[in-house]
Amino acid sequence: MRSVVATAIASLLLGVSLSGCSSKEEVDSSRTNSVDNKGVAKLKESQSIAPEEALRHLVENFQTEPELVWNALPASFQESLQNQQQMLAKRIDPTAWQQMNRLLGQLSQLFEKHRDDILDAQDEQPLPMLGRMNASQLDYLQGILKSLSSAPFADLEKLQNREFRELWMALAPQLFKPVSSPISSENTKSTSETEPEPETLPILTDYFARLSRIDVSLVERQGDKAILKLVDPQVPDEPSEIEFVLVEGKWIPASWNESWPLWMGRTKLVLDQFANYLNGFALAQSRQIQELEDRLMQLNTIDDHDEFVVAWQGSMQELNARLPVASRFSVPTKIDAQPARQPLEEIDIQSTAVIVISRPLSKAEIKTYSALILELSQYPEVAVLLPPEVDQQQTRFRLMPVPDVEAVSKNIGFGTVEKIDSATNQILVVLPSENTGQ
Repeated sequence: MRSVVATAIASLLLGVSLSGCSSKEEVDSSRTNSVDNKGVAKLKESQSIAPEEALRHLVENFQTEPELVWNALPASFQESLQNQQQMLAKRIDPTAWQQMNRLLGQLSQLFEKHRDDILDAQDEQPLPMLGRMNASQLDYLQGILKSLSSAPFADLEKLQNREFRELWMALAPQLFKPVSSPISSENTKSTSETEPEPETLPILTDYFARLSRIDVSLVERQGDKAILKLVDPQVPDEPSEIEFVLVEGKWIPASWNESWPLWMGRTKLVLDQFANYLNGFALAQSRQIQELEDRLMQLNTIDDHDEFVVAWQGSMQELNARLPVASRFSVPTKIDAQPARQPLEEIDIQSTAVIVISRPLSKAEIKTYSALILELSQYPEVAVLLPPEVDQQQTRFRLMPVPDVEAVSKNIGFGTVEKIDSATNQILVVLPSENTGQ
């Protein structure tokens, strides 16, 4: 079953990301010959391109020539991606972008300067969300962060007018570069013989290297339609056959041609949600982000190995305690069950509800109730739950965005709502165990 899934994934990624013409000369030729005197974007000469040769050339060379991936897309597809980029750049708040870009730059500098120190220090305190990483993974992450924090991504105003191709060429070489050393369980330490290996950031280049060895052959061709067979060398007994069509002189999967408008619609929604999330989080937490940037700058000034290890472990403990819980950038089905909610673009993304539980919670309870409170948001696609404040009398959670506090209070099922203060957006909740004997 795993080999079947692996082949399907490989075939899908080939179909989505690695389809097109066999060389730059063929791309230029198809552009020249794809429009006749009447402006019709298809000629017999463009149909002479061999689909198996086109895809085979791309598969074998995309790691060293990433521009082939961009050139493989039909012109209308390129234009739609350009529009998505401009929409996202216009939706993001310049201050939020500047804060996050500086943060990425400091992280990149930290990973580059203190690579070996971090590898030694992470046994006790690994990276939040990413887990324990080996040298290849840390180098790969550092390279991506460096690309994202430098030109052409750094200046948001210029980013609005950049060509998507320019952004792709700035990032793709880093995405496709080969790993410096093989990844195995020997590179990742576990805390005990019985515990599983910790989860780590996937190395995409391992996957890209596998894709570059996919065998492509022609099964059948009729005019501007063709069936190609893709064989993953790791599972040669499980080939996949995919239908390709010629669109604007480029061979792409037929299913992709049919679904592209739908995919672009979904992409626009996801990017819009991401912009809202980034704006809300960065602007509402500007002080905390500045403190984090200052801490990274402080770490970058440390030269002594032992001193850095101690400082790193303390910083990771603090970061784990303060890192907000955020929902994924997806559209859960339950959104459709709430047609009365305001459109996301019309609400205050920083609107907050304070859920006050009238006793201090343990760490285990905080984890449990954090998940329950996060589910209360009417906007799960951009929801953020800030780390709770715990004292001797109560535990306070801050959930955002919440434009309607009373609507949220009605959905609380893990305790009794004792009071709603609309002036301060606070909801006082008594847990079931506290009602015993009353």
